[in-house]
Amino acid sequence: MYTASASKFEVKGPKGYPDNEFMLFVKGGVTLTSSDGVVTEVKTGEAVTLPKGWTGTWDTQGYTKFYVTYDPDAK
Repeated sequence: MYTASASKFEVKGPKGYPDNEFMLFVKGGVTLTSSDGVVTEVKTGEAVTLPKGWTGTWDTQGYTKFYVTYDPDAK
């Protein structure tokens, strides 16, 4: 479980988001705007998966989430 306060940041660079990450928001939420302009708003009780390499803007007023990172290609 992870708790964060209000923040806004850009995920960029040649590698983007470092892991595949499944997130279930138990309080608060996040607005994800991908580099290609797709906006995804995730609220309390909803889940989202960000793929490794995702780039865009992460914007939140704060949240608590359960999460897991994974690499299906790891051996």
